[in-house]
Amino acid sequence: MANKRDLKKNIQYICNNLLADCVALSLCEGCDRGEIDAIMTETLHVLRDFTSRIGHCEKGKERIFYKKLCADFTEKANSLAERIAKV
Repeated sequence: MANKRDLKKNIQYICNNLLADCVALSLCEGCDRGEIDAIMTETLHVLRDFTSRIGHCEKGKERIFYKKLCADFTEKANSLAERIAKV
């Protein structure tokens, strides 16, 4: 596993891409602006939540913690991307 800084950068990169997709979608006519705003808000909450969780790991259980963190983030990012695609 990479260090914490690289993991935070990757999480921020993915969330920034999701936000950029939302901004691009909001410029199109006929889109649901309320839904896009909700997705953008949730993306920012996910970014804040996962970057803060990185620093709170128990000693001796790092491998399990980071595997679960990555799996949870992947699941959340995929669900956000699916919601963006449906709008």
